[in-house]
Amino acid sequence: MLLKRARSGELIYFCQGCIERGDTPRGFDRDSARCYLGSGQLAWDAAVDSFNQWQFMPASVVEVVKPDAIAPGEVVGVLFRGLGVWAFNPARIIEIHDSSEQSKRAFGFTYGTVVGHVEQGEERFLLEWDLATDEVWYRLDAVSRPKHFLAWVAYGYARRMQAKFRHESCASMLEATEKYIARTATFHKLESL
Repeated sequence: MLLKRARSGELIYFCQGCIERGDTPRGFDRDSARCYLGSGQLAWDAAVDSFNQWQFMPASVVEVVKPDAIAPGEVVGVLFRGLGVWAFNPARIIEIHDSSEQSKRAFGFTYGTVVGHVEQGEERFLLEWDLATDEVWYRLDAVSRPKHFLAWVAYGYARRMQAKFRHESCASMLEATEKYIARTATFHKLESL
């Protein structure tokens, strides 16, 4: 019911594309986190697999109602529990990032808040593989401000929870990537016996 309503809901912010452009509209907060996941093809494959399993949405902070596919127009439902209250925060995927250039590969998406979300803005979840250094990174960028009255009242708490989400998102991606690499290494070791 909530996802159905969110699918037809409008974006509730005026700065669509602001993350990609590097804009921070007046009154909005800009946040970023970046973590190193490993190097080489195996790290990239592990990161993409973990991403496709939504490991960047840490279960320690949120529950996610995932769409059938990561595609433009699909709606993601993020359930957050804070101060003894559950909040359902819907967002629509507005851009897919899947590029392979000579020096870099990127994979991920950006979503924007829709009617029913307690915040307004957009968030980008992105994997990057720098082919020159062979490093694989996960990054999270957000531009947001409170939308709901309670989000304004609990602004300090909301900012702490956003920081916790960024930290846990990086930790979750790193853990999932490392587990994938360890499983793959064990499989290859057994395969060579």
